[in-house]
Amino acid sequence: MATLKETITFKNNVDRIIALIASAYENDKTVFVMGEKKAAKQISDKFIIDCGVHGRNGIKSISVNAACTKCSVRFKTLAGRGDILITLPCADCSDSINSITEYALSRGVEVVSLCEGDDIDAVFCGLKARLEDMWGIEVLRRPKNKFKIALFDFDGTLSLIRQGWQEIMTPYFTEVLMNTPKGKEESYEELSAIAREFIDRLTGKQTIFQCIELDEQVVKRGGEHVDPMVYKNEYLRRLMERIADRRNGLANNTINPTELLVKGSEDFLQALIDEGFTIYLASGTDEPQVKEEAHLLGVDRFFGENIYGARDEHATECTKEIVIRRIIKENNIDPAELISFGDGYVELELVRNIDGFAVAVATNEERHTGIDEWKRKRLTAADACAVIPDFERTDKLMNFIMGRD
Repeated sequence: MATLKETITFKNNVDRIIALIASAYENDKTVFVMGEKKAAKQISDKFIIDCGVHGRNGIKSISVNAACTKCSVRFKTLAGRGDILITLPCADCSDSINSITEYALSRGVEVVSLCEGDDIDAVFCGLKARLEDMWGIEVLRRPKNKFKIALFDFDGTLSLIRQGWQEIMTPYFTEVLMNTPKGKEESYEELSAIAREFIDRLTGKQTIFQCIELDEQVVKRGGEHVDPMVYKNEYLRRLMERIADRRNGLANNTINPTELLVKGSEDFLQALIDEGFTIYLASGTDEPQVKEEAHLLGVDRFFGENIYGARDEHATECTKEIVIRRIIKENNIDPAELISFGDGYVELELVRNIDGFAVAVATNEERHTGIDEWKRKRLTAADACAVIPDFERTDKLMNFIMGRD
């Protein structure tokens, strides 16, 4: 029989307790909080609410009233190996708590014993910081359909080759606006904010759309009309200069493709194929470069001929809209059978407009881990159905989209 000596006390064990609870969160286990009814409920609610990050609920937690026989029976019914029981000081219920503790330890439940004066807030603070980078799904809508087709954006969704492209486009566009007659009267900060707004709004469409908007902003400020292709070519020249080392490193095998892929991409693509999905890739980047970079990263093998990018003959049409129409027609599917993954406002909006299921991939591209909160807010505003940081937990993500969770 297990003994009370196997419980974890708070003193000198805060980091261990945080690690245990974080592991429980990651493995979909439950934290039970047992003590006087009101105190247990208060602590349990704090785990659920105060530890929430990126729109997700915090720790799955259930309060247990130590004075209630039915609650004790419920705990014994629900608790299992990997769960955690936190016991609160309760002089009137010590016998009940001791009994439940013995049972919990015998079932492989970790038991944390709190005493008067222990600073539980230290655990909440440490947990929230730790959960920031832990994988999770923010569920805004649950899948209701059986999906047959999966559509992927490329840059920022699968590929990190062009990470930082906004840091090239925004200063360049701002520079162009500052050289207009009226632009000379505006501050760099004001013009930069204007450029960022329409760049973000049009992300997901071909680059030429952002350049068309730039030309309109130039004319609006008294500048001369310029063929938007001029702006596009100069932007691409600057961008290619920035990412040349990445492309060359992939080409000569000095950079491992996994370093420039969003986490879990290959495993997730393979899992979809194994489930019978047909998968497509559609990007606003020029098609030859999309195919080249998909090959450099080794993901072209998953898509075969289903890779699409911007083409000159469709310069003023949205590539992704064309591809979505083609997917629906060629596969004779209900639009609701389409699921998409992307980090741009445009593709999410297009898919939601036809009642498809749009998953926002809000990867922090600079750190290659966790959620980019700015991206998350922008993509939830685009009516995303769910938000993920990456594809690292393929098992959980597949269970979610297949309705198995």
